[in-house]
Amino acid sequence: MTREALTKVQNSTAVPSLTVQLQVNDQLCIKHYNELVSYKRNISKSKRKCADKDLSYKGVKNVCLREDVYYDLLNNTSSLEVLHQRVKDLELELKEYVIKAQETFSNETTRFSQFFGDQVARMTSILYQYQKEGNLPIFDPIKFVELIESCDIKMREFFDILFQSMNPTQKNQATQRMLKQKVMMLYYQMAALRNKQVSGTKTAVGLLMLFLDKLLVVVFGCS
Repeated sequence: MTREALTKVQNSTAVPSLTVQLQVNDQLCIKHYNELVSYKRNISKSKRKCADKDLSYKGVKNVCLREDVYYDLLNNTSSLEVLHQRVKDLELELKEYVIKAQETFSNETTRFSQFFGDQVARMTSILYQYQKEGNLPIFDPIKFVELIESCDIKMREFFDILFQSMNPTQKNQATQRMLKQKVMMLYYQMAALRNKQVSGTKTAVGLLMLFLDKLLVVVFGCS
């Protein structure tokens, strides 16, 4: 038997029934030669193509794999299982990260809310006490900040936080002065909202609005 004939034997469906392993130069009887080598002679081309297809997934025939192919397939299957488990682990890590991020955001929001509320409460107390002593509202932002921060050291930088949130660096000096006036007016408004007894605030806001209108006329020539 030639190597070509041996190759045909290995592709024959009758191979599983053999009890011996065939080799090159082995002799076959007519019956086994027809079953193992010449089995395709009487099959049409279309049927022969179907016979050559791998039907293992349909359970039609058994498939014999070389040892190296078998172990490669086994290793790939193991790698897929590891990859699948890694994906599950990453999904779990992502869920834990999202939960922690939400908790952190919630905590940060709570802390900022508490900080802002505390600042407004301190500011209101200062302005109420200043008004109670019979003082008139302050319209100069610099003197206003000096008053607030001299009465309560914990109020330092709060005015600047509000001022910087208005992006003053992109504006000219005249507009920056107006922004400071507006932040001061915001102080008065928040104090009035928190404590209606800070009655001088309404007067201060009204006078300040009038002052700002006049300032607009001077700076921009508006009417």
